Amino acid sequence: MTTSSILRSAWKSLEEEPEHLPGLYERRVFAHSGFTLFAGLVRPGMILRFTMGVPSTVGTDGLERETTGFRVQRQYSAGERATYVSLELGRAAFHELFEVMADDVAATVLVAPDEAAAVEAMRERLNRWERFMHAVGPEGMPREDQIGLFGELTFLRTLLRAGVSAEAAVDCWKGPGSANQDFQAGDRAVEVKATTGNSATVARISNELQLDDSDCERLYLLHLWLKEINGGGMTLPQLADEIGSSLTAAAAQTFNDRLVDAGYHTVHRSLYEGTGYSERTRRYYAVEREFPRVRRTDLRSGVNRVKYEIELAGFDSFVRDEPSVIAMFAGAPE
Repeated sequence: MTTSSILRSAWKSLEEEPEHLPGLYERRVFAHSGFTLFAGLVRPGMILRFTMGVPSTVGTDGLERETTGFRVQRQYSAGERATYVSLELGRAAFHELFEVMADDVAATVLVAPDEAAAVEAMRERLNRWERFMHAVGPEGMPREDQIGLFGELTFLRTLLRAGVSAEAAVDCWKGPGSANQDFQAGDRAVEVKATTGNSATVARISNELQLDDSDCERLYLLHLWLKEINGGGMTLPQLADEIGSSLTAAAAQTFNDRLVDAGYHTVHRSLYEGTGYSERTRRYYAVEREFPRVRRTDLRSGVNRVKYEIELAGFDSFVRDEPSVIAMFAGAPE
C-alpha cells in the first residue's frame, strides 16, 4: 500500500467508528518504520490529523504555526518524555489539499534516517506547503499566474529538447523561488514573459530586478505571445506532465517541488484542463546597452516594487535566434 492509501484508510476507519463523543481519535500508522506516527480525527468537525512523536531530546522548536489551510501544534508528554507534533486541517475547504500535504509530509518523514532528521524533513515540507497555501489555496492559481507558469515551462521544455540534461535544466529553473530571473546558469540568465493579450510586442515587467543585468554576464528576455483556447491547445497540466515524464527520478522530485513553489499542484488539475494555449510568436532579446528596461540604479531613494510595460516593436536589433541563446545560456548539451 502507498503512503497515501494507508493514511486515507486510517482516516476512513476513524470516521466509521460508532463512537461519536467529542475528542481526538487516533490510529498508529507505519509502525514498521520505527517512527511513532498516528493518523487522527478530531470530533466534532471531522478534523483530520497527522502526528509524529519524537523523544523530548529532539528539538522541535519552530514547527508550531497556523496558516490558511492547516495548523501545527506541539504537546509534551512528561511521562513518556516525548514531544508530539500534530499537523491538523484548518478549514474544511482545504480537505483535499490537506490529504495531499499530509501524504507528502509522511512520505518525507518515512525516508529519514532518524527522528532528528525526520523533524528537519517535516520542517522543510511544512515551510514549502505554508508558502503554497498562502499563494494559492483551494481555488487554484490566478489566470495570470497560470499563463506565466506556462511560459516558464515552455522554456524548460526547450532546454530539454535542446539536449540539456534533466538535472541541469531543472536546476537552473529559479522562477518559483526568490531569484531575480526565471532561469539562471552561473552568471547567465533568461527572463520569460508570456502573454495572451492583443499585442504581440508588449511585455509586462513585475519589478525593477527582472531586467537588471548588473549581476549577469548575459541576460535574455524570452517573449511568448500565446493564444488562449477554451477546450483546445496545450493545457498547463499536459505541459507539466510532458516535462515530468521525461525527467530522471532525482530531477522529477526537484521539478515537482518547484511546481508547488510556483503554486501548481495536480490536486487542482481539473481547474486548469479547460483552457489550453497555442504559440503565436516566440522572440528572444538580448538585454543589453539601450534595451528598454528599468534597473535598480535608475530608481530614486525610497522607490521600489516598480511595475512597467515594454513596447518591443522597433528593437529588432536586440533579437537573437534560439540556438545561439541556448548555447550561450546553457553551454554545449551534456
